[in-house]
Amino acid sequence: MRHQADVSTLLVLVVASAVLVTPYVAELSAAQGVALFCLNVFFGLVVHVINHNVSHCPLFESDRANQFTSYGLTSLLGIPAAAISASHIYNHHVHNNDENDWLRSTVLQETQGPLRLVKYVVHVFSLPRLSQRPGAEAIPFQLKRQIRLETIFVLGVLLAAFMLAPQVTLVYFVATRLCAMSCLFVLNLVQHDGLEHETGVNRCHNYTGRVVNFVLFKNGYHSAHHLRPGAHWSELDQLHASLVVPLAKPSLQHKSLLGFVWGSYLRP
Repeated sequence: MRHQADVSTLLVLVVASAVLVTPYVAELSAAQGVALFCLNVFFGLVVHVINHNVSHCPLFESDRANQFTSYGLTSLLGIPAAAISASHIYNHHVHNNDENDWLRSTVLQETQGPLRLVKYVVHVFSLPRLSQRPGAEAIPFQLKRQIRLETIFVLGVLLAAFMLAPQVTLVYFVATRLCAMSCLFVLNLVQHDGLEHETGVNRCHNYTGRVVNFVLFKNGYHSAHHLRPGAHWSELDQLHASLVVPLAKPSLQHKSLLGFVWGSYLRP
């Protein structure tokens, strides 16, 4: 393992796996089922953040071990982990909310309130296949091959899961993964919304609360991540203090992620 801090990453992946498997092996009451559904959505989002982290800074020195990890992430995400990584590294980090960013917020134009969140999620889900998007030719051949292999793998996982327990798979695997992806898209939006004309450290909203950065592996320090994308997640709070705070607009530094979502999108 390249960084000792990633012991927590592996621990979370074990817990996420146990939460995903639980409805296949246990009888659940209605209340337990709702709680487990919510836990699955939460851990689905956290696994997306982990996939983001390891795409920039792999867990292991061995390429084979990192490929094995990617297949594990794929089985937890329900989609090819390499596809998310390719879109993030070769598009979002290159264009970062400009007109060539597939996940840019400018497609929402003047839409406001909760509808802005819904419209953004619908927009991202309706994007064409990765290979058909403008600029997809920048993705290296080896990574495209990995995406194809992971696609075959995850389809096999889904088929096996449906054969084992179709209703459980539909509710606790498919539905929770769609919800987790929606949360991921919203997270991307609230990190960049309205900042397409800014530069440098002011291209991102940052969320400095302890809770959000504990559960999302310091993902709230987003300007620091864009400035040093190869830095390990455990270093982002220090980079935020040294590189971002002296130069960033105070209005883009928020204590609470949920408070920002409530105040900017949900509050009547």
